[in-house]
Amino acid sequence: MADRRAGQPFQLPEFYLGWPARLNPHLAQARTQSKAWARAVGILDTPPEDATPEVWDEQRFDAMDYALLCA
Repeated sequence: MADRRAGQPFQLPEFYLGWPARLNPHLAQARTQSKAWARAVGILDTPPEDATPEVWDEQRFDAMDYALLCA
């Protein structure tokens, strides 16, 4: 087990995965499609006449990289 760090109220267990970590080879396509989806549902490129406040801009959306999380 990992050493307990000062002030940490818990101790993480050792994690075992029976396979190596891999990255989905379709990551670039997933990024393109997730951004297209975000635009289609109005998360990005909110029209100026829309009274909904803008929560995300394209830079913040890219920084969150949800496609990588899923890939």
